[in-house]
Amino acid sequence: LDRRGLSQVGRVRWRGQIGIEPTDAADLAQAASVQVAGRDAILVECEGPKGTLLGAVACDAEGSIFVKLVGPKDRVAAQRSAFLAFCESLKD
Repeated sequence: LDRRGLSQVGRVRWRGQIGIEPTDAADLAQAASVQVAGRDAILVECEGPKGTLLGAVACDAEGSIFVKLVGPKDRVAAQRSAFLAFCESLKD
């Protein structure tokens, strides 16, 4: 799988874990990005009946990195800036 393909696998699994349906490739293409260990990562943000999820998926020839935060909507929202800062602080 290429970067987008592996990222889609992660998004499908994560969305299922919070009780929502997978997205399609068009949705993935529009996803925001964040730096994780110096790599471009796809930012995953979704809300479902089992919680709210904030995640980052970086996949390239060097390997894959997955970072995920799940919890109640208000708590995840309160930690969004800290989550993004954490992702950007990771070093390869």
